[in-house]
Amino acid sequence: TTETSSDDIIFVATREYRIGLMLRKLQPVETCRPKARAHLQRVVAKIPREHQYFSLSQFWLATMEEGGTQVLDRCPKDYVIGLYATFAQKFDSLLLDKLSYKTPTLLRNLLEQ
Repeated sequence: TTETSSDDIIFVATREYRIGLMLRKLQPVETCRPKARAHLQRVVAKIPREHQYFSLSQFWLATMEEGGTQVLDRCPKDYVIGLYATFAQKFDSLLLDKLSYKTPTLLRNLLEQ
């Protein structure tokens, strides 16, 4: 018998995680979401709880759950960090250009009057 090393398990779980995320975004949802859930469930079953993909997989599984009975008290730290890192580069442009955010300017103008 061949023993599977922890590095091999993490390697496979990482691939499963990435495939699950890709499938989560594809259409048609009716066929792709169950496949995404299956990949993410394999991640949760294979890797240690302390690995970042464990909590991330649980998070994505909760967002895709049919009926919405699984409740998480917060988003995983790694998800928040990744979201912020991605969004931070676009924040000013989105706020000022696309949303036409002018509150600070309007307040300053009111105070100067």
